[in-house]
Amino acid sequence: MPDPSPDLVVVGASFAGAACAIAAAQRGLHVCVLERKRDPGDKLHTTGIIVKEAAEYTLLNQLPSTLVRRIEQVRLYAPSLEQVALAASGY
Repeated sequence: MPDPSPDLVVVGASFAGAACAIAAAQRGLHVCVLERKRDPGDKLHTTGIIVKEAAEYTLLNQLPSTLVRRIEQVRLYAPSLEQVALAASGY
């Protein structure tokens, strides 16, 4: 009988958690996802910024090129209007 213990436990089925779980499962790991909501993924929200690894190494890399574009610089604002600029050439 196979060992029922997971290789990886992901806490939270938000965008990052789901992407992590999918990537690990695609590589043959036995993954357990823990989510407190009854409907994980039903109201999944993201800023629209997807890190390079999530875009390239998950099912997201199969999106039509007309739906995605690379952005090398963003400016994030807090509710207080404080801001931080993030940039990474080639990333």
